[in-house]
Amino acid sequence: RELYGEESDAPILIQGIIDLIAACGDKAILVDYKTSAHTAEQLKKDYSMQLTLYKKAIEKCLNLVVDKSYILSLITGELVEM
Repeated sequence: RELYGEESDAPILIQGIIDLIAACGDKAILVDYKTSAHTAEQLKKDYSMQLTLYKKAIEKCLNLVVDKSYILSLITGELVEM
């Protein structure tokens, strides 16, 4: 709700699969794999909301602090910091 500015108290279900969480102590790094040859800027634009939701889920459900989030393009091999 806070991401979309909704006022409703109705439950919202969002489904997704987190590709990689690397945790050390109470901190974590999030990596999401993409099969896209888009530029780093386009990947950031297209997937920033998805990684924000993943980050919130990790922090709430696993009680970890996500220090860094990345997209790894499986096509170009580029690691894009979000």
